[in-house]
Amino acid sequence: QNLNQIKYVRIGNVNVLNVTHLDSEMVRVTVPVAVQLGQQRVTGQTQDRQVNCPYTLTVQ
Repeated sequence: QNLNQIKYVRIGNVNVLNVTHLDSEMVRVTVPVAVQLGQQRVTGQTQDRQVNCPYTLTVQ
């Protein structure tokens, strides 16, 4: 919820350059080549706080 407030996204320790807001509950990102394979944490940043995704992303 409230994902329309997300300004930045990180996968692991790599910043995602393009974040597309589809609606308040969904964003679309392209996983950068620099992201390592395996389980990665996803975090977001609003103007005033960090948001942690409760799930991990599997990069293959």
